[in-house]
Amino acid sequence: MMKNHPLSGYAAVLLGTVFLTTGSLDADEPFAPKLFAFQNGVHFSTPNKRIEVLKELGYDGIGSANLNDLRSRWAEYRKQGLKIYSIYSGVTIQNDRFTVPPKLLQAIGDLKGTDTVVELFVGGKGSDEQAVMAVREVAAAAEKSMLKIVLYPHSGCHIDHVADAVRIARKVDRKNVGVMFNLCHFLMVEPDSDLEKELRAAKPWLWRVSICGAETGTRSFSTLIQPLDRGDFPQLDLLKLLREQDFRGPIGLQCYGVKGDARQNLQHSVNEWKKLMSELQRFPQQRLPATPKPRRTKPKSWPSGQKGHATEKNSDRSIMPVLPAILMAHSYGAIA
Repeated sequence: MMKNHPLSGYAAVLLGTVFLTTGSLDADEPFAPKLFAFQNGVHFSTPNKRIEVLKELGYDGIGSANLNDLRSRWAEYRKQGLKIYSIYSGVTIQNDRFTVPPKLLQAIGDLKGTDTVVELFVGGKGSDEQAVMAVREVAAAAEKSMLKIVLYPHSGCHIDHVADAVRIARKVDRKNVGVMFNLCHFLMVEPDSDLEKELRAAKPWLWRVSICGAETGTRSFSTLIQPLDRGDFPQLDLLKLLREQDFRGPIGLQCYGVKGDARQNLQHSVNEWKKLMSELQRFPQQRLPATPKPRRTKPKSWPSGQKGHATEKNSDRSIMPVLPAILMAHSYGAIA
């Protein structure tokens, strides 16, 4: 019952607001995105210790979080003035079927009424049709819980380019489905793409961004994911582009596989973030022309025999080994 749900009081407040954020700034609102750290770089023994360190260092919360004990974790972060900005999970498409992890649907229910976003990768080998149906199933569950989804481009997945995420989001055509830009995967998968062009094309759907220090011209996550003060990627240029197109979502710090002391790495990155935001103020802000919002169409019924079923029996057989490998590795720092 919602009466005993630790999120119940907050849910009523967010009921009328969670779907109103579109990813663009109001005309007079300054560009000041919140910064959260991916869980794969917050290596401390307990959730309370993670909260303590993140708050002390100046982060606004944690994101790309695993699905364990979300009710109690969310409540603890909120008590300390921090947030769980996002959770990370995925669906798998295979030939004529797709699978949705039951644990993801449970997590979506647990987070009902919060503004935590679902970062959703689409793994496996299949068609756009299967990807669209899988995302729509998750989107339907998320809508009941007043949550948003961002399609997470991940190297090696069906959606691995920014343009893939935009294409699928357009086809899914649901008000609670957007896209995420991940710097490390962009540099891994499409290093020759025009970053400004891709971000402009994604603008109507761009609700989340992840950054990290990165060495351009390399094709290894050990060099494409570093503390923010390392690498030669021009972070300031990326922030300028986001500001120009009025991006208003939070920004996550990708930490996968970063070696060394977790606290020191987080400290270096947040220090660099503050420097970048300060330096950004020295440049006059320019805004891109307004982009028309994508039109919505009426939901179509499932094609006969094509609907996926989020059951343990179906999911466990068809997701293995792809889905658990990506999920577990991401949560424990073995994948981006």
